[in-house]
Amino acid sequence: MNKAMKIFCTSLIGFIILSALQAAACDKVRLKLPENVEVELYRGSTNAEGYVAYYYLPFGLRIAEQGGKAEFLYQPYDDGNSTGGAIIHMLLSWGPTAKQELQIMEGLASLGDSLVHLKGAVTLDFAGTEALVIESALFNRALSAPPGRLGMPGAKTAFAFHFKGADALALKKLLNNPAQLQRVVFRWQGKFKETYCPTSTRTPVWQEWVLEENLKNMLKNIY
Repeated sequence: MNKAMKIFCTSLIGFIILSALQAAACDKVRLKLPENVEVELYRGSTNAEGYVAYYYLPFGLRIAEQGGKAEFLYQPYDDGNSTGGAIIHMLLSWGPTAKQELQIMEGLASLGDSLVHLKGAVTLDFAGTEALVIESALFNRALSAPPGRLGMPGAKTAFAFHFKGADALALKKLLNNPAQLQRVVFRWQGKFKETYCPTSTRTPVWQEWVLEENLKNMLKNIY
């Protein structure tokens, strides 16, 4: 039987909406962090010191930062033709930021686990994980190399795009049109093994997960 509970709390970090549910003998928690970021976590075992382990599903696909600066470059150029061209270099990452880790810890504590150990991501099947998919004909034509697989949480993966001629003009218009930017979607998916059910006697199985974000959200406060 599914059991749901919603808790609303206001903190120094921000407004957090919390809900907890239990399914298939596994405790799962869903948190909604500030800026509409959603996180789903599995509650693991409790160690001898009373700390409860939590593991999160992939979330937070974003443009990486270095020293507080987004690692994103858009550079138009003039090649002597009327249309010219443009390049985009960017690094993508995923998983919680340092600030979001604190928000998650506070949210879990509000659910009753005062001693929490955020262990990291669930067990991902990297061997079977698909490459990043970009839902945009414009960006796929400009991709300098096939998109790769993202790494562990916090790791950075580079992407380079070279837009020529009419595509460069289309990109310029796109970057100034939030509604169109929202249609450019980056999607990464794969499988994870549900091994975080301390009361479960069934054999853990691989389950699917999907992580996606649109370019409008990724470029928010950047471009």
